[in-house]
Amino acid sequence: MRTAVLCVFLVFCAFQSANCVRFECLADKPQCHCDTEQEAIHCHNIGLTSLPLPDAGRLRGYTILGLTGNAIRKLPNEEQILESYPDLTVIDVEGNAVFDCDSRAAYTKVTLLTDCEGNIVRPNRVIIVPPPVGEATVECDLKCKMDKHL
Repeated sequence: MRTAVLCVFLVFCAFQSANCVRFECLADKPQCHCDTEQEAIHCHNIGLTSLPLPDAGRLRGYTILGLTGNAIRKLPNEEQILESYPDLTVIDVEGNAVFDCDSRAAYTKVTLLTDCEGNIVRPNRVIIVPPPVGEATVECDLKCKMDKHL
């Protein structure tokens, strides 16, 4: 009987760990979580003043970096960002009230989601775990998908 219970417990533990897709992925920012299912890094509402960079050089496989509700004024240049996050396509800096909106023009490969258009500030709107964005299509490219996502 004990063996059967132990086997069921071990199978349950293995199943639970196989479904775990969120983990701390930036050593110096333990509040940031990587989500392998959504291919997103979430660093929301943790008081960041700069973009966290991975200790190990590159962090591959993540297309979205969520930095909402922080105090980021300016991001590193696009080349530096893509060197650290080579698969990144979107950075969400909404809710960063001090963000330099003029710096957006320098980003051509990475889409920045900001509060800059119309000076819309939504401090209470924070998505901790956003729903999947889906694949871009001819009818709805990545920007269209992100607009629908928000």
